[in-house]
Amino acid sequence: MISLLDLPIEIVLLIIDSLFSQFAATESSNNDASIATQKDINSLSQTNKWLYERLETRLYKFNAQYCGQTSLAFGASRGYDTVVQRSLAVDSSNITRDLRFPTRDCQIFHSPLCWAVQGGHVSMINTLLQSGADIHGECAHHRCDAQLLGQAARNGHLDMMKDLVRRGLRPEIMWETNFANLMGDEPARKATLRLAAEGGHISCVDYTLAMGEYENLTCKQYMHKIALIVPATVANGHIECALFLLSRSGILERTGFCNCGGKPARSLASNLPKLAMTLEDPHTMEKYGPMILYLGAATGCPPLVEEMVRLGVHVDTRFHGGNTPLCLAVIEARAPEEVKKLLELGAGINVGNSQNQTPLYFATLLRLKGVMKMLLDKGADTEARGTRSRIAQTPLCLAVADFGVPVSNTNYPRRPSRSSSNEIVSLLLENGANPNYADPEFGITPLWLAVRRYSTLRPFSRDGLVRLLLEKGADPKLASRNQSILFWAISHCHCDTIKILLDCGANPNDYARNFDDSKTHRSGKPLSPLAKAMKLKHYGVAELLLDHGADPLVSHWKKETSILHATRSMNCSFIEKMIATGLDVNESVMGQTPLHMAVWQGNVEVAELLLRRGADPNLAVGGTSCYSSKSILWWVFYCSYPSGAAMVELLCAYGARELYDTSVYTDGLAPKFVPPVSGYL
Repeated sequence: MISLLDLPIEIVLLIIDSLFSQFAATESSNNDASIATQKDINSLSQTNKWLYERLETRLYKFNAQYCGQTSLAFGASRGYDTVVQRSLAVDSSNITRDLRFPTRDCQIFHSPLCWAVQGGHVSMINTLLQSGADIHGECAHHRCDAQLLGQAARNGHLDMMKDLVRRGLRPEIMWETNFANLMGDEPARKATLRLAAEGGHISCVDYTLAMGEYENLTCKQYMHKIALIVPATVANGHIECALFLLSRSGILERTGFCNCGGKPARSLASNLPKLAMTLEDPHTMEKYGPMILYLGAATGCPPLVEEMVRLGVHVDTRFHGGNTPLCLAVIEARAPEEVKKLLELGAGINVGNSQNQTPLYFATLLRLKGVMKMLLDKGADTEARGTRSRIAQTPLCLAVADFGVPVSNTNYPRRPSRSSSNEIVSLLLENGANPNYADPEFGITPLWLAVRRYSTLRPFSRDGLVRLLLEKGADPKLASRNQSILFWAISHCHCDTIKILLDCGANPNDYARNFDDSKTHRSGKPLSPLAKAMKLKHYGVAELLLDHGADPLVSHWKKETSILHATRSMNCSFIEKMIATGLDVNESVMGQTPLHMAVWQGNVEVAELLLRRGADPNLAVGGTSCYSSKSILWWVFYCSYPSGAAMVELLCAYGARELYDTSVYTDGLAPKFVPPVSGYL
């Protein structure tokens, strides 16, 4: 029997060419048949060296014409440089097209460059690029869900990633969602970081984050670009990689992490045995244990917290800003039950952060009445002082300082609603909060805060708060920064508040040093409450102070508390009360008397009050001062106001004499004609 090898070479080649032609005519659309034929011819070529040398070129041509040039995909994926070069020598037009891997029933298509990247063959990249491959191109086939850098990350090829970055590629950042694709017809494209994490390649995750693409993210961006990657990583069984991703992405510095940390926390809690196994190594536990405790406390995941405490993480571990897990749970507005669980695990109820702000302090700040009540029932210290803006404040001071200020709940729609300020203050007072606590540096008390200037309260709300504090024992005589609470209220004209303070025992004659010298009398003596009220022209407040025993006769503030100054109010009730204290109704300041002031203002009622109390209608205005010396009747005529006739009649009735007095200084002017008094009567 004659074998194929016994035939002349020319005949053998003719037979093979005939087989190729016959296959081309009958099997042009059958890929499986073409692969089978290619396999048979390949086997034939490998029977001996002679046949291989004759058939190799024809085999590559057959592969390019009938098999989709799978040899190029095969060589690129396996790193066979010779195979790639011979395949390209036959046909280089497919260098940028998607090619199928030469495996039966394989439906995965990638470009040659993509196959090389997946294989991790750095040297193959140069070969393909020199042959016309586009490093910035993408696989056109819908099955490819990542660009070249993502393919390298998915397969854990760190050196390939570095080479691609050196060539100008950057990580792809995607907006992660819970859905593969909103239309459901094809897989979603995945970010480079997600591909590295899902594959469990920690070095690739670290390299991707180190490129700086994920820096300075907002909380919402953090959620959709990093946090949602963790559940998929855990689902793939790569828990340590998920923990590395969380630690590397700065979770401990994010106090607002609760909005985006729920899914990572629940994913870790879903497989606690494997998590415990991952943390068996002491180094791994030291590295990730506190972070997991933080995650569980901040996001309200008790199983995760319990597991970490069971594994040996201290329940009062301090995190960013010195906050403990219990502080974090309150800051993130967790439910009272979640906070209570931490207490049951041994959390310190009065352990504060770096500013000594305790859990009760934070609960008060956020007005979480349910959490506050639970903490108070468990023994929280109402006098623990936390520092805010350099001021040491107890929870009561904090509640009063922010009384009425709205607290937004938009970031926590599923969290407990905020209680009213009045309920918070009442709860603290009922549980023994000291209403007379004073800040050691500034002397600020809750009552002082209740009457401060820059309050956002309506007056009735402020008055109700002041009344509540006074009913619970607040002392209105305490001073802040050497300034009495009453003086502060007078400075800002809180009339109703002033009345409440006076009714509760505030001393209207108790003055103290003010904030600065600008509020001190030029004599060097600080102003009294009455002098301050009159200096500010708060005459209603001044009258209120008189009603409660304020003394206007102190010589230090003679100018501020003079009867002349009081007359400027044109308030008969107030003026009469000032006269009743013993002030001289004919007191003159630079030639002006209270009666002159009333005449100039045309206020007949005030003028009559002064005359009835002994004012002299014949005192000339100015005397020998810089003012012209005119009788008071002359000034009535000169001012020409509607009530002039009544004013003249009143003055004459109380003994006013001539219109013009020639016996005193007249500035050297000749007397002018003035109609007789009878013309006005």
